[in-house]
Amino acid sequence: MRSKLIAGAVSVLALGLPASAMAGSTPQGGSGGNGQAQLAAQEAQTQQEAISKAKAEQNAVNTNAPVNTAGGNVSGGDNNANQTASNDADSSSHNKAKTDQSNSQSQSDPSSCQIGCGGNGQLQLAEQAAQTEQEAISKAKADQNAVNANVPVNIAGGNVSGGDNNANQTASNNADSSASNKAKTEQSNSQSQSDPSSCQMGCGGNGQAQLSSQEALTGQEAISKAKAEQNAVNANVPVNIAGGNVSGGDNNANQTASNDGDSSSSNKAKTEQSNSQSQS
Repeated sequence: MRSKLIAGAVSVLALGLPASAMAGSTPQGGSGGNGQAQLAAQEAQTQQEAISKAKAEQNAVNTNAPVNTAGGNVSGGDNNANQTASNDADSSSHNKAKTDQSNSQSQSDPSSCQIGCGGNGQLQLAEQAAQTEQEAISKAKADQNAVNANVPVNIAGGNVSGGDNNANQTASNNADSSASNKAKTEQSNSQSQSDPSSCQMGCGGNGQAQLSSQEALTGQEAISKAKAEQNAVNANVPVNIAGGNVSGGDNNANQTASNDGDSSSSNKAKTEQSNSQSQS
């Protein structure tokens, strides 16, 4: 699994005054307007890549292969063969990213000028950009070859008597793969401006401007593959050559073969943006 995280943030860039600006003017007449400017830029970039692979291979062989050659009689015993083969491959790949951005700006100009006051100018600019890219790839492959065989070979000049064959085989093969992405982006911006001027006569007009920009980009890709291959063989192949009689026993062979491949892929993205602006 490989994960790469790149995050950049430019929190506050202020021109003229800091992020929280207050200008107080003490003259009571003929005062020029105050100028205030605030700029804030935020940028966050997140890149994630997760790759997971699982591969399981199994070859299970359970064999009874007696070879008998006699001038007289051949008598074979019972064959009780039990085989249990289990093969499993699991692979998972997950990405989770969260990006939070917040910006708060405030400006105030409590001027005490009462006559012939020039207008105040206030400007606020806020920009936020968030980019999240995720890629999750998961692969699971399970290969199984299970063989349970009874192959007696008997050559006799007399009689051939074979015993019972009770062969049980249980083969289980499973491949599971899952890939998921989860991304959450939150952006909030708050701006406020106030100009509680006490000017009563000959007051110039105040200028206030607020600009806010928010941009969020989320890209997700989830790929999941599961492959399960199984070859299960349970065989009874007696070969008898006799000058007399051939007597074979009972054959009770049970085979249970289970093969399963599961694959899941999911993406989950949540983006929240809020902006609050006030002027007074």
